[in-house]
Amino acid sequence: MAVVDDHTVVRGAYVDLLNQWPRGQVVLDAANGVDYELRSQETGPIDIVLMDLQMPHRDGFQTTRWIRQHQRNTRVLGLSHDPTVADARELLRLGALGLLP
Repeated sequence: MAVVDDHTVVRGAYVDLLNQWPRGQVVLDAANGVDYELRSQETGPIDIVLMDLQMPHRDGFQTTRWIRQHQRNTRVLGLSHDPTVADARELLRLGALGLLP
């Protein structure tokens, strides 16, 4: 798994929580989409990415598009503290599994 979020505390909380899950193992945490792209090439295949939508440098929508083009077997689940219906529709259109508020 990977967690991509520009808020260090939020990202760390997700990593800690997921690593406590018996089937969870976070192999990558990144601050934005550019960071994810560079670091994911070092880790090998990633099953699922939990990704914030609003991030600097490359947001969750742009990163989802990149993942669908370059890591076709990686699934994306969007995260947002203030999602809209339009955000959910766009994320699904880009190929994500869904959006968690």
